Amino acid sequence: MNTKLFPAGGWFAVPVLACLATFGCGGAFAGPSTGNDAGTDAQHEAGSSVGPCGANGACASGSTCLYPVGSCAAQGVCIESPPPGTPECELVELLCGCGQVVTRGCSDPEGYASGPSTGSSSCGITLDAGGPDSQPDAGTPLGPCGANGDCPSGSSCLYPVGSCAAQGVCIEGPAPGTPECELVELLCGCGQMVTRGCNDPPGYASGPSTGSSSCAVAQDAAAPKPIEAGTPRGPCSDGGACPTGSACFYPIGSCAATGQCIENPPPGTPECGAEELLCGCGQQVVSGCGFPSGYASGPTTGASGSCVDSGT
Repeated sequence: MNTKLFPAGGWFAVPVLACLATFGCGGAFAGPSTGNDAGTDAQHEAGSSVGPCGANGACASGSTCLYPVGSCAAQGVCIESPPPGTPECELVELLCGCGQVVTRGCSDPEGYASGPSTGSSSCGITLDAGGPDSQPDAGTPLGPCGANGDCPSGSSCLYPVGSCAAQGVCIEGPAPGTPECELVELLCGCGQMVTRGCNDPPGYASGPSTGSSSCAVAQDAAAPKPIEAGTPRGPCSDGGACPTGSACFYPIGSCAATGQCIENPPPGTPECGAEELLCGCGQQVVSGCGFPSGYASGPTTGASGSCVDSGT
């Protein structure tokens, strides 16, 4: 073709051949290619979104959970990873995330990071030499806790102190072999006592808490005092049923008396075996030192002795 179009010489042959080899000139623009690019139908392109992340950042094999930069409320998106064998890129940019330092690598698609972030790079924390795969430092936030406080291995679910609405955050634990710290501070949690240990990062506790340390004092002051033995707790229910720790007794003096639930002596109190027989209203009843004063095991007018002896 070159000889026919340019008989004077082949000086234009090289550009034409280069065009054909590089851009497919002379037919490449006639229509879309009918060839089958390897992997086009079998795999998403690296950097493409394949759907929202699942619980705890779970994604389909071959993809990674990344977050659009710009908002702490951003939802994680599963992004297709580069195909196996792609040279690894170790350049990492640190971003100040929402409660944690996050990273944006040169292999990540533009505008995504490893966790929610407003995009600020002013956290001022440097990453250890070794790249993003190095072990996070103890106390490093790794992201929100999953259902039931689930966290990645080596981390624990802790809560920022200050609000009952705080969301749990997975915090990297001390490295294996670190001496255990047993000092624990009690905090008044939101409906329960929570703890803050000396190994916990500052500002975090084992559960939601406003940060008040007066829970123990308030709880002691407001704790119900034990009910004294012999204290009436109200009328007995059907069948003589009473709250735990009390029993049904009847005031002595009338056959029409209503049974009362009387608090029993605390567990461990020595039993008193002395009993006094009283002639009840149609049945034999007992009273004695083990009974609250003025009460018997059933309705009675208070007549002493056995009903059989008295002829009743």
